[in-house]
Amino acid sequence: QCEDPVDFRDIDNKLNVLADLFNIDRTVKRKFVKADFKYEDMKAKINSTYGEVLDCHNKLDDLDNELREYRRLRENMGYLKSINIDFGVLKGLNFFSFKIGKFTRENYDKLNDNIENISSIIYEISSIPGYQVVISITPKVLEAEVDRVFKSLNFEEISIPYELGCTYEDIMTELDRKIQNTEADISKLNKSLDSLKKKYGTAVDESYSRARMYEKILEVNRESACANKFFIHSG
Repeated sequence: QCEDPVDFRDIDNKLNVLADLFNIDRTVKRKFVKADFKYEDMKAKINSTYGEVLDCHNKLDDLDNELREYRRLRENMGYLKSINIDFGVLKGLNFFSFKIGKFTRENYDKLNDNIENISSIIYEISSIPGYQVVISITPKVLEAEVDRVFKSLNFEEISIPYELGCTYEDIMTELDRKIQNTEADISKLNKSLDSLKKKYGTAVDESYSRARMYEKILEVNRESACANKFFIHSG
């Protein structure tokens, strides 16, 4: 069986990634395939460009994920604005555990219908469309039993980011700071990516056209080799 070289498929994959990141249309430009070129030179250029661009893109992806997480935490913490407590104190209770989270309105009504069977003290914190946010305090010896009930009612726990602080004000202040810093870092990386596009965009466009030409050469060589093999075995 006649196959394309593995290293060409690798280079072609990298070219496609770069074309996506640089928003380059995947069409063959005649001006780029008229001149002679060396495949090894093109490969070296693409490998170098790919490494530099992908490093920037991956950092950007990581920061985007961090920003989404900070915003998710901020939204969840926003539900707790009405309670003035030190979460660190609750976390440090020896004989009780506490959870903060939300039930759908329907499931919260089911919980209330059977509240006498729940070994937990439940306080309503805030209501949001379709949900009730609560805090529950449970004896640790009964925690597993209450967890099973909550799980059956699709309780969505809100995790407290203790590494950012133990009070609502401290946590929100730190989250706002992290969001602001992360947005600034994302802006810088987007500018870096734009600079890389200006620096390497034409070369990637050129290499894409030349790769298509090289692919045709490989195809012709493969068909020729397969044809020769056929005639040899048939002779």
